[in-house]
Amino acid sequence: MAYLHTLSLVLIVALGLPEAVVSCPHPCACYLPTEVHCTFRSLIQVPARIPKHVERINLGFNTINSITESSLAGLRKLELLMIHGNDIHNIPNAVFKDLISLQVLKMSYNKVKVITGQTFQGLSSLMRLHVDNNKIEFIHPDAFSGMTSLRLVHLEGNLLQQLHPNTFATFSFLQYFKMSTVRHLYLSDNAIRTLPSEMFRTLPLLENVYLHGNPWTCDCRLNWLLNWNKNTGGVLKCKKDKAYEGGQMCPMCSKPKQLTKKEIMQLDDVSCTRPTIQSPLKHSTSSPGEDNESELMSMEEYQEPFGNVTLNMTDEHGNKIDLNCRINSPSDSTKIKWDHINPQQIAINMTLSLDVECSIDRERYEKLWKLIAYYSEVPVHLEKEIMLSKEPHLSFRYKQDIEKDAYYFTGAVIAINRKIQRFEVLKNGTFVIQNAQLQDRGQYLCTVQNQYGVDKMIVTLIVLAQQPRMLVSRYQDVTVYLGDTANMECRAQGLPTPQISWILPDRTIMRAATQTGSRIMLFENGTLSVTSTNFPDRGIYKCIASNAAGADSLSVRLHVAALPPMIQQQRSENFTLTEGQTVYIHCTAKAAPVPNVRWILFDGTQVRPSQFVNGNLFVFPNGTLYIRNLSPKDSGNYECMASNAVGASRRTVSVTVKKKTTTAKITATSPQRTDVTYGGALRLDCSASGDPGPRIIWRVPSKKLVDTQYSFDPRIKVYINGTLVVQMVTEKDEGDYLCVARNKMGDDYVLLKVNVMMKPAKIEYKQQTNKKVTYGGDLKVDCIASGLPDPDITWGLPDGTMINSVMQSDDSGIRTKRYVVFNNGTLYFNEVGMREEGNYTCYAENRMGKDEMKVHVKVVADSPTIKNKTYSVINVPYGEPISLKCNAKGEPAPRIIWLSPTNRIIPTSSDKYQVHSDGMLLIQKAQRFDNGNYTCLAKNSAGEDKKVIRVDVQVAPPSINGHRNAMNTVKQTAIKEQRKLLDCKAEGMPLPRVMWLLPENVVLPAPYYGSRITVHRNGTLDIKSIRKTDAVQLVCIARNEGGEARLIIDLDVTENLEKPVLKNPLNETLALTVGTSVRMNCSAEGRPTPEIVWILPNGSKLTSGSQLYRVYHGQDGTLHISSPSVTEAGTYRCLAKNEVGQTERTVSLEIGKKTEINNPYTGLVSIINGENLLLHCSAGGNPPPKLFWTLPNGMILSRPQTVGRYAVLQNGSLTVQQASVYDRGTYSCKSVNEYGTSLMSVPVIVIAYPPRITNGPAPVTYARPGPAIQLNCMAIGIPKADITWELPDKTRLTVTSHARLFGNKYLHPQGSLIIQKPSQMDTGFYKCTAKNLIGSDSKATYVHVF
Repeated sequence: MAYLHTLSLVLIVALGLPEAVVSCPHPCACYLPTEVHCTFRSLIQVPARIPKHVERINLGFNTINSITESSLAGLRKLELLMIHGNDIHNIPNAVFKDLISLQVLKMSYNKVKVITGQTFQGLSSLMRLHVDNNKIEFIHPDAFSGMTSLRLVHLEGNLLQQLHPNTFATFSFLQYFKMSTVRHLYLSDNAIRTLPSEMFRTLPLLENVYLHGNPWTCDCRLNWLLNWNKNTGGVLKCKKDKAYEGGQMCPMCSKPKQLTKKEIMQLDDVSCTRPTIQSPLKHSTSSPGEDNESELMSMEEYQEPFGNVTLNMTDEHGNKIDLNCRINSPSDSTKIKWDHINPQQIAINMTLSLDVECSIDRERYEKLWKLIAYYSEVPVHLEKEIMLSKEPHLSFRYKQDIEKDAYYFTGAVIAINRKIQRFEVLKNGTFVIQNAQLQDRGQYLCTVQNQYGVDKMIVTLIVLAQQPRMLVSRYQDVTVYLGDTANMECRAQGLPTPQISWILPDRTIMRAATQTGSRIMLFENGTLSVTSTNFPDRGIYKCIASNAAGADSLSVRLHVAALPPMIQQQRSENFTLTEGQTVYIHCTAKAAPVPNVRWILFDGTQVRPSQFVNGNLFVFPNGTLYIRNLSPKDSGNYECMASNAVGASRRTVSVTVKKKTTTAKITATSPQRTDVTYGGALRLDCSASGDPGPRIIWRVPSKKLVDTQYSFDPRIKVYINGTLVVQMVTEKDEGDYLCVARNKMGDDYVLLKVNVMMKPAKIEYKQQTNKKVTYGGDLKVDCIASGLPDPDITWGLPDGTMINSVMQSDDSGIRTKRYVVFNNGTLYFNEVGMREEGNYTCYAENRMGKDEMKVHVKVVADSPTIKNKTYSVINVPYGEPISLKCNAKGEPAPRIIWLSPTNRIIPTSSDKYQVHSDGMLLIQKAQRFDNGNYTCLAKNSAGEDKKVIRVDVQVAPPSINGHRNAMNTVKQTAIKEQRKLLDCKAEGMPLPRVMWLLPENVVLPAPYYGSRITVHRNGTLDIKSIRKTDAVQLVCIARNEGGEARLIIDLDVTENLEKPVLKNPLNETLALTVGTSVRMNCSAEGRPTPEIVWILPNGSKLTSGSQLYRVYHGQDGTLHISSPSVTEAGTYRCLAKNEVGQTERTVSLEIGKKTEINNPYTGLVSIINGENLLLHCSAGGNPPPKLFWTLPNGMILSRPQTVGRYAVLQNGSLTVQQASVYDRGTYSCKSVNEYGTSLMSVPVIVIAYPPRITNGPAPVTYARPGPAIQLNCMAIGIPKADITWELPDKTRLTVTSHARLFGNKYLHPQGSLIIQKPSQMDTGFYKCTAKNLIGSDSKATYVHVF
């Protein structure tokens, strides 16, 4: 019952454990439910599945190289995050957005380079930020916006060079007033040379700032810092450092040279030199000390206004003006106070003082002075002319002050290296105006400014202009024929170059040069061209040349005249031509408008230009008639007609074609004598010429005629070109072939002879007359015969049956389909028996002769033979399986039968026995009754063989703890209140059952589990909290089928005994160097003092103070070997024992061996980018060698060691996490011990290829409003490509592992962009880019929503 109670308690405790312990992320430690500690765990990423209720996380001193959006998601209760001492290069935007309770963030000693405006988004409760000792080069001005709880910022030890004035602002008011809650700021040990004067204005609560360790440039730009330091009284701190004068390190000057290493706080004032314009256009320069004020606007006046206001002003005289004004930046008298209510709420109290500035053009300029002229005697920019009256109000008349009006400016500003339409400022400050216009006249202001001052220069521009003047006659008359082109010239000169425009008779105005293809075109030189003129084009055309200085014009009257057609060739003409010739008949007409030309043939057919008829007649666009390959049928009269709206004209041509004839003549044939193989194809060529075309007739040896129209034999065919072809030639096709060519004019013939070649049948490669075949095997006999024609193959069987490739043997079902004669004459049959023995004859026969081949087949049978038939005895442990082998050979294959010791046939398959196909007998779980002789019988038709094997099943009686006696007695001593283990290791066959016999006949079987006494499965008796009453006699009993053994233990309980404890390692290996003395220590503690005995490799024992040859055992337990040789190598055992027990130490003395690498690489190792690389380097040697890996970048690592992504394991293997293309190269493993060195080099390539978009969007995508649009972008590449979409508004969306929604745009993890409910606002270019380390690919589509 005590055991049951204990078990219940354990279960209750397990069920009561908090969930945090169960869900602690591997391999971290969670000492409290709300804490996660993962320091020094060699992590390369943030552990997954961090509990959401965790408040403190420590990930310091690992090799984490990145943080993903999901790494810290959902940790809304987290208050402390420490991730210092890692390898983080980049912090994704909004990665901390869920950490609304975070108060301390420590990211020191990483490799972060940039802090963006969204890096710390969501950290409204953060009070302490540690990002020191990184590689930060840039901080966005809005980086700390919204972090209203921030009090301390550590940025020392980075690469910052400059800072924006609003960098540390944590909140803003009216988008203008930037304020910060930071009180402690550390900027030391960066690369900052100067700070903007407005920076500390946003830090009214600042208590400490550290600026030492920066290369400060001490010029006038730092005057504000000196004044600020004097007024703030101790906010600027120094670092305590005894190495510097005064015991502290303060900000020091780096430039200029005369101030190097001087403390900034000890300076009184620093000066600068303002810039001066060096230009011949500048009329005068002012000295640096002058106050060169003027009405010209300063650069500060071009800044964006604080706001805008409209002023409406009127007076009692009816004068009225509306002014649009801007509100300038607030003055320094502005006062701001705020209360920090909570991280999301701030109460602000502010007092503003503002100036208003209004812009005026010339019209408003005049209205304004009319309005104020009554109230001021000295109006600005107006010159007083006369006094109008004194009563009731003093009034004057004013005129514009032309001299002062010259200072009127438009206010447009162009910065250096910028271009606006025709205006451009070059990099060297030169102002360029392209294509100067009259309106460009006036004064231009050049202003240069730096932190030390301003200089200005005014340039007056005068633009020269000349009124246009026509260079041709102002009145012209132009006459053209109907349909021709009229060109009207208009040339003018002027400054600037005049613009030419034409007014047409229909009052249409043409101002710009037109594109080609129009009937009326205006060229760049001013010429107006009218093509294909018609009567409506008649009239007056007016040309106007104009520029900014004036205009000039000219008039052209256009006359359009008509002309009837006139054919240029003879009206009548005769042509006599020969058949087959080609003729060109010309017909060219002149007329206005252009006439239509057509030809009328002798049969009434009309043919127009570019028309092709009758296969040989064509009319060219110029009217020429072309006739090719003339024949008599082309004879006749051809008439050409040219007509237009005014009239018509004709031309007649008579064509006569003479016919040409020739006698048939054979021009080419095959050779006079042709040899052809029997059964082949005969081809005889015969071609002829003549007019009319001749007909080819062939006479064959049988005196019959064939031609292209007729053939008496389907094997014979005459083609249209005269060729004769005879298929499957026989001896009858031998003889004379006559080719006759015939037409109306005569005949021609050629005689050709054909010889048919034949050969008698002959059997090739005759085989031996005798052939042996194994009983039951396959018989294959080749019979290859040749001859012309091809001989027929026939086989004669021993029983007289004749078979061939067409007829297979069939003896009434006895041999059906066992015999096969292949087309090549080979005879094949399977499962040969004794009755297949005999003579086989192969016959080969054709028309020319006959041949034969005889083969005598002998069927061979073999009686069974068993290998290793000698009588054998097999000893097998009790309960183990038995395998009895019986391999037999014979023809036919013998059958295996096993007989048991009782001479019964053993079944082939049962739970106890299994007979395998190779004859092996398997007996499961050997028992005593399986003893005896087993007989293996092998039988076939030729005889039988047998083999006898004896099986002895071994049974061993039990033995306890190695004692061979059936009963043994030992004494054991135990210490009170301690635990005691009593061994009872039982051995025997079969394995004995163990039980313990306690006083009062209490029996405890193994295993047994009690509250204080336990019997383990191995028989050990475990007694907890030994008592005095446990000093009794205990008996361990071991039983099996071989007998019983007993171990009697007399247990004595004492209080102050201690078992021996060795001070040296239990196992040690030492290297043996021949001739060098060796010392092996062995010291032990115990109560009573233990006795130390050394056991040598040969079994000899040495007690303390004894010596054997060169081996001496000292009093302190040390074993000395003087001048050892190879024979002293081996295992030495040291035993320390007393009454309580004994302990043992083993020292292996091995001969020194040179190190050697066991697994050399023989080829190139390739790996895909992003996978983990594992290179093995197993080295042996004595003493064990030291192992070093040399990386391609020169880094050397030993085992075990981890540096970033590289790690050398204890077994010598090198691992590279997430290998990239930069890890390719040769890796060298070097093994070193005192006997030598071994080296192995492994070339490694990292497989990678640039991305390629395999499924991208179409160039143009059309869609209707409403239904979703899916733009696919799937890419392949190694490493995996990052996919980015660029929207029409230049917004970039990056694909992540999770789907994301941006407004109505859904970004799928596989790269597809889905536009939900599209509208016309979604129209535009969408560009998909896939990029990895190797390269990039992109595809774009234009989405048109209509």
